[in-house]
Amino acid sequence: MELLNLVNNFKEKFNIDDISKLKDKFLDIVLNNDIAAYDIYLKLIENDLKTDYLQKVFQYYEADRTEKMQDYTPTCLAETLSILTQNEKGSWVYDCCSGSGALTIQKWSTDNSLKFVCEELDTNVIPFLLFNLAVRNITAYVVNKNILTGDIVKVYQTVSDEKYSSVKEIEKDIVFPKCETAISNPPYNIPFEFNNDIYKFGVPPESNANYGFIQICLDKAENKSALILPNGVLTTENKEEKEIRKALVEGGFIESVIMCPDRMFESTSIPVCIMLLNKAKTDKSIEFIDMRQQYKEETRLQNGQYGGSSHTKRTYEKRVKVFTDEHIKLIRDSIREKKSIQGLCKYADIEDIRKNEYVLAAGRYIETKEQETERRPYKDIVNDLNRVIKQRNLCKLTINESLAKNIGIDVELFKSEKEKSKEIVDNFKKMLKSLGLTQDIEKSDYISFSKNKNEFKFENNSKEDISHILMIIMQHWQSMIYFLNLEENRYLTELRDVLLPDLMSGKVDLENTNI
Repeated sequence: MELLNLVNNFKEKFNIDDISKLKDKFLDIVLNNDIAAYDIYLKLIENDLKTDYLQKVFQYYEADRTEKMQDYTPTCLAETLSILTQNEKGSWVYDCCSGSGALTIQKWSTDNSLKFVCEELDTNVIPFLLFNLAVRNITAYVVNKNILTGDIVKVYQTVSDEKYSSVKEIEKDIVFPKCETAISNPPYNIPFEFNNDIYKFGVPPESNANYGFIQICLDKAENKSALILPNGVLTTENKEEKEIRKALVEGGFIESVIMCPDRMFESTSIPVCIMLLNKAKTDKSIEFIDMRQQYKEETRLQNGQYGGSSHTKRTYEKRVKVFTDEHIKLIRDSIREKKSIQGLCKYADIEDIRKNEYVLAAGRYIETKEQETERRPYKDIVNDLNRVIKQRNLCKLTINESLAKNIGIDVELFKSEKEKSKEIVDNFKKMLKSLGLTQDIEKSDYISFSKNKNEFKFENNSKEDISHILMIIMQHWQSMIYFLNLEENRYLTELRDVLLPDLMSGKVDLENTNI
């Protein structure tokens, strides 16, 4: 559903005149268990509960990209994280920085019996998240919280009921259930203050919270965690971050690193990776997968909303890259089977990773496919070679040797290189002749040195064509002549003005002038 149409439908169905009022409307709906409102929403989205339509609205109108770096998760990446972190024993899932619930919705779509602990800092998105959970009849704890410091603002509980979850605010000191898996698309590269007590592998720098979110997910999940992260986490040279990355590798916690294509997000082209963590691993090897060239392009449509009719009556297109079900299966199978496929993936042992100083960029480990170079016919190459030589020969410079040296031309080096070039060309001609090719290679004739005093001349070395080099020289010559003509006129005018008083007083003898 196109965004503007979706927004207008929301405004009409929920009786609001401004989309910014939607969050207050949703909070009122969930806390009052307004079943009629849920029914209206389901009808509006045609019962498509697998798609997070509220994410589209919040991302466009409410998301804070400046301070909180909010870029909401593409559905295909949410699906990938869900597949990579399948729950095998427990029913609880931890969603770190859950936003409006895109990751939770995709995870729930794989198993409707799952329950969630969703933590999110932004108070504005909490009503959207609660509504998404309640309308899907999901049991969850929603914690409005600064995840990095541990400071809690509010806690809500959604409890599965007959058709829709009931929602209520509860006490902040509740003990949350243990989660088997964790999923996260945290804000990237944000500065923050940290509670040092909760980081077991090292405290990240205050300038960047990426490795804070990684450690939090690892701590919360009893089994697997999957995070969408900026590629910089794989190669950062920051001392604290390098030490944390090394500790995670040596601890055997990183199961796989998947590099994704750029332009997967609608609001930014930043390239990202998926880091899969696994506490149940028994070795320190890592499956590296390069998916940067594995994608399908899709077109997203959006009607113009601002400005004149030239915008509001126009539909804009945006191209994004997505993973298909086949791509996600390829990732899953490569990890499960510990595959090494040239150009795609590599199951790297710990010694390789140590040799690369714990850099986790896939290109360090995956062997690239050798591309077969298409060979052009000799005849075509020689034709192009002769075309270039002829073009160079069209403009010939003849210059006195001493003058050439004075303007920076190394005459002796030039003569030496010319002899070497002639020898190379002669050898090529012999080899071509041995192959039965009779094509000749043009001789170079674009400069000569003379003994004539101060000789310096360019000439067009053809009766049929005009040299492009000469045309460029002429343009510069004309520009300089034009400039010098202006200077000449300026000084003539100045001279006239200085002469004028003496002319008027009769001091100047005009007898032999034409004035």
